[in-house]
Amino acid sequence: MIDPYNLALGEGGKLKMRATALLAEGGAENRFEAAVLFHAAARAERRALDSLEEVERATSLAAVIEICWCHLEGFDPTGAARVRGEVLEHARGVSADLAGAMSSRLEVRFRRELAEFSRLFHNASALGALRPSGTFIAPTVTERRRVRREILGLLDRFPGIPHLWWAAYRNAEADEEVELAWDSLRRAHRLDPLNPAFEAISLTLAPRVLAQPELSKLLAASFHKIQSRTAAPELCLQYALAEILLAKSHSDPEGLARARLAVDVGQAQQMRRERVRQYLQATRLLLEEKSAGRQPTIDILFRAGLGDVVPYASAKPSPDIVSLMTQGAQQAVSHLADDKLAA
Repeated sequence: MIDPYNLALGEGGKLKMRATALLAEGGAENRFEAAVLFHAAARAERRALDSLEEVERATSLAAVIEICWCHLEGFDPTGAARVRGEVLEHARGVSADLAGAMSSRLEVRFRRELAEFSRLFHNASALGALRPSGTFIAPTVTERRRVRREILGLLDRFPGIPHLWWAAYRNAEADEEVELAWDSLRRAHRLDPLNPAFEAISLTLAPRVLAQPELSKLLAASFHKIQSRTAAPELCLQYALAEILLAKSHSDPEGLARARLAVDVGQAQQMRRERVRQYLQATRLLLEEKSAGRQPTIDILFRAGLGDVVPYASAKPSPDIVSLMTQGAQQAVSHLADDKLAA
């Protein structure tokens, strides 16, 4: 029986071989697909390291060096920069000579890639000007087009940075370019499938771009995670609202039951953002109203602690509460990913 450590290492090795073969073929799409594989290899290397109960210091240093290298090979110097702190920390556990010998090749490559990314990013003046604001969505159509050109210029050189694809999605969505937004969002998610915001927001955009069979498949995959209690609160929230929206177009008691389970699973977890907790509670209250045969009103927002949203809601006497909640929840989840860009 193969132990988890060697199993994960073997998986990572195969992924890197496939990625290298794609790079040899050339082409922009192959470079992106190779980046996806190198990111998957980095996760496999991480699983291998995490599977060990006792780790020799040189072994742990070698593992984080390889994870960092995978991010560099995967055109993601920002991901490599996050791991480099671990490299420096683990290097303290071995002799200076050994640490230098093990990490010298990485250091040269890391400094070169980081310097090139920094140069390109600082040349992207419109994009850089937005960073302190906490969002990469420019306020006007003209500015958004300029920002998107700068983002795509960075992605041409570094197609493996998931949060640049997220920024591309945010600007395309703001201009109602749904197909481009979907392509950018799916690329971000493929590079970083563990990011809860990428997966959750996919559920809000999918009904606008996918045919019913593909949409049903996506929802089924999300519900499987909810059933297995592996779905993040953000995914639980967006899934529940997606089922509620679908139930508006056709009566589906089973869909509402799935939405209730999603809320249960989401609320049972630790929340990273208070707004997500509030929207999950509002969704629970909405489902309770529907179960009692009552028409949900805007009062559920007040009851869930979302009263500050109401003054900015529709001026209609009876606004569409489901649409209001869907828009607000999407904004709350999106801010999680925006924060990473602005940090």
